[in-house]
Amino acid sequence: MDAHELLETMRALELEIGHYVVTGSGPLAVRGIREANDLDIQVDESLWDELEARFGPAPDGRTLALSDRVDAHRASADALEDVPTFGEQVRAADVIEGIAFVNLEHTKALKRAKRRPKDMEDIRLVERWQKAQGGVTRDGVTLRAFEAFARAQGAMYRGGERDAVRERLTPDVIWHVPGDNAIAGDHRGRDAVMAYFDRRRALAGGAMTILPGERLIRDDTVVQFADGQLERDGERLRWRTVGVYRFDGERVAEAWLVPLEAAAFNRIWTG
Repeated sequence: MDAHELLETMRALELEIGHYVVTGSGPLAVRGIREANDLDIQVDESLWDELEARFGPAPDGRTLALSDRVDAHRASADALEDVPTFGEQVRAADVIEGIAFVNLEHTKALKRAKRRPKDMEDIRLVERWQKAQGGVTRDGVTLRAFEAFARAQGAMYRGGERDAVRERLTPDVIWHVPGDNAIAGDHRGRDAVMAYFDRRRALAGGAMTILPGERLIRDDTVVQFADGQLERDGERLRWRTVGVYRFDGERVAEAWLVPLEAAAFNRIWTG
């Protein structure tokens, strides 16, 4: 299946962006790196239900044949170390002619985790293609660094270890938090930033959940929309923010937390 045939096949399915990604060899085929023998699509729960209504139930509940060369796979919520989650793949997908493909950095990570000979050969082909295009983009390096940080921070805020977060901060990191609340200020240096994280987790009662939304990447900077929530005295509290993260290589050098609803954010984070 070459790029033209792949795109025509996907257009015929009329799938909504944000609910699926083309994975496997599809991201290679659409760029002409190599042809694809078949097509694999990871889909979320709502699209899975829609596809089962259109094509019939999946015998194993996980994989649904949409044609003799196209399979839809029910996305897993499992999180594996150094492997992008389905949500991360969707948010960072490359949309090419209206079709969402897993980006090449994520494609390499997924194939590296499988370590089959054919996957290792695909990684070699991708890296050769990237080199011919001018190498891995700075955006790709920043994305990889941000996702590693975000996984560590998310685990920490859910009550996990802090060391993995500290390792992903530069020694002179600065964290800017606005407002009139107990976590506001310009926190300078690793110790101060980690103390800020500890203070925030303590105010949350030991754990909170961050739900990432849309993301923008440019050079060394990531802009991440996110919703947060926690339980306090039997009440579920929610807030919305935009985080701006500037990276120095693989580590966060500076961050700005921007609440979208300042008054509500101040109430939640007043100790």
